[in-house]
Amino acid sequence: MTNTRSDRKNSSTSTTVPAAEDIQRWIATKVAKELQVNTEGVDVNLRFSELGLDSTALFTVTGDLSEWLDRDLEAELFWKYPTILAVAEHLAKDLTTERGSDDDATISPPLVRVSRDQDLALSFGQERQYGLEQLNPGSSAINTCSAKTLKGPLDLGALQKSFTEIVNRHESLRTTFQWGDSKPIQIVHPTCDVNVSLEDLRQIPEEEREAECQRLSSQHLERSFDLERGPLIRMVLIKMGDEEHVLLLAIHHIVFDGWSFSVFYEELRALYQAFIKGLPSPLPELQIQYADFAHWQRETLNGEVLEQQLAYWRNKLSGSTPLRLPTDQPHPMIFNYQAAQLPFRLSEKLTSGLKNLAKEQDASLFTVLATLFNVLLHRYSGQDDISLGTFVSNRARFETQRLIGFFVNNLVLRNDLSGDPSFREALGRVGHDVSDSLAHQDVPFETLLRELRPPRDGVSTPFFQVLLAFHNFPSPPVRLENIAVSNYEASRILRCDFELVIWVWEEENELSGYFEYASNLFSEETMSRMETDFIALVESVVEDSEENISSYVLPFGPRKR
Repeated sequence: MTNTRSDRKNSSTSTTVPAAEDIQRWIATKVAKELQVNTEGVDVNLRFSELGLDSTALFTVTGDLSEWLDRDLEAELFWKYPTILAVAEHLAKDLTTERGSDDDATISPPLVRVSRDQDLALSFGQERQYGLEQLNPGSSAINTCSAKTLKGPLDLGALQKSFTEIVNRHESLRTTFQWGDSKPIQIVHPTCDVNVSLEDLRQIPEEEREAECQRLSSQHLERSFDLERGPLIRMVLIKMGDEEHVLLLAIHHIVFDGWSFSVFYEELRALYQAFIKGLPSPLPELQIQYADFAHWQRETLNGEVLEQQLAYWRNKLSGSTPLRLPTDQPHPMIFNYQAAQLPFRLSEKLTSGLKNLAKEQDASLFTVLATLFNVLLHRYSGQDDISLGTFVSNRARFETQRLIGFFVNNLVLRNDLSGDPSFREALGRVGHDVSDSLAHQDVPFETLLRELRPPRDGVSTPFFQVLLAFHNFPSPPVRLENIAVSNYEASRILRCDFELVIWVWEEENELSGYFEYASNLFSEETMSRMETDFIALVESVVEDSEENISSYVLPFGPRKR
């Protein structure tokens, strides 16, 4: 999906839509420049990762492509369409459709730097995080965390210098929050001293170090932040041996989201590589910061623009009812879900089958997954009207893609599975809903809650109780010069914001993920059965997608409603 650039109507750019071949040739030329090879050596059918492009190079190509087409391109474009050929064909089709509607397009104001000599408003998403903090002061539930194992000759000085430079680059990491005259405001500090804390375990017996590392990890990752005092980020390095460390990163969610991890670790890689060689920072200066986005968002989403978007959601969500999955335990009187996780993996053959189905039906892989889970929830609940939540990155403007901050938005997908449709028919219905919802994704979830005022029973979360999180934003492997980096399974208390969250991502041509479920509602045995039913449903759909959705055999679930 593309978005009309703010200065489009004032541009003298021709309205001629380039053909797919022209877009393909242009992207291939840019990729060749990034890879320092001849254009003829760029295979348009290879995935960008196979071509050797990292996320920084893809950001550069996306930005240049945005300028050439005079369009804001969605941030996930090169991950949704992972080859040059796929991107070119998608854009040619999308731009042709958009061309006829340009005259009626709403022009949003440009995203520019605003004066810091004023009260800086929070974004809508930050406002909700601030409210959650006030309801649960001192809670670590809003922390977002990462843990990595580092093996190799680590330069602690270069690591500290890199961390300091990232904090200096991103105002969001130097921001605190307080109550202004009538609303919360953000305070951007010119400097912020954040040191890498070092815990050295070499003095204790080697066989005891892992247990102590787990204890320290839990202690540091679970420690809460003070929004008024800050800083709202901490980095801890646990020294397990002379050349083995565990790196912990904890940040308050109000200044950080999932996409931000990719930005953080990519900048850490580039800075560390430069600093160990005595070179200056290779990163370009950021032209805007998160506070500028927050101001732009509030300037854009008001008046008639907001009312038009809200009208869509009022109509879409009118009369929706909570999803009632059968549970092993009654819902608690106060919404508070402890969580557990159950991993799953779809084989390369099944993953390929789902991709082929998506291609045949001109749908995205996300839409296929959303349809699968809608059918599963329909079969388990017996309900035809299914509301499924999902995340959107909310980084459609290219300027936001290299920022650290809280951009992510919740989106409601409401689907009708009445009449026992075939899976392909259900896929069409879900695809239509996904397209419509994405076209109205700019309305912050917090605004929907305030304006639509859904019934609150203290038991169910408003609008949806199950969420599908498809991880399709850039997530390249974390790399440091001369260091082997891998994930570290740190001990943490798991919490679930919904009854069930299905996390899915792709790695090595296989879809993987886990069911994150409220363990005070569902037993592990129940979720294991649901996982088995899900995989069986995938196998059946890949084999025959023309079957009615009630006909698919689920080993543990009801065969028919």
